[in-house]
Amino acid sequence: MSTYIILERAGNVSVTHAAESREALACEIAKQLMSYRFPAEMLMAVDEESTNAIFGLLQSSALCALDLDEELEAVWRGDVQQIHEGMKSFKMSVCDMEADISNSLSELNEVFELTEKFTEIDARYDISISDAIAQLSLDETEREFYGALEGMFKFRRIENGISKRV
Repeated sequence: MSTYIILERAGNVSVTHAAESREALACEIAKQLMSYRFPAEMLMAVDEESTNAIFGLLQSSALCALDLDEELEAVWRGDVQQIHEGMKSFKMSVCDMEADISNSLSELNEVFELTEKFTEIDARYDISISDAIAQLSLDETEREFYGALEGMFKFRRIENGISKRV
């Protein structure tokens, strides 16, 4: 089991980790678990006992630490990626459904407007699409999933050189 300290790559450092390397994967995992808004290539993974890690901790450029071995790598590349794809697919389905319902509701309102006796009826005031769609959120599931990942990878944030369990 290797523990990696994840550092923000200094602006003057142009070397990145080899694609598919364990260090590159550690950066990708950290990016996801930290919700890091920049590409994973902006991060650098170093062994916790290396001089770079110690320097990063002293300079407060270390962001987090995580454990990674062959088994965890296989879980990330397999199950975790499939779950990410499933969540992405679900979210896209919800967006498509929201658009379809909204279009159908607009068409219904157009039918009301074309009548002589029912023009004052506006179904948009009676039906809240956004409230219905909000019930289809994955927020709680994602929170639970990422919490499980943080435990599995022994992920911990580092603030001012001090490791803090999440």
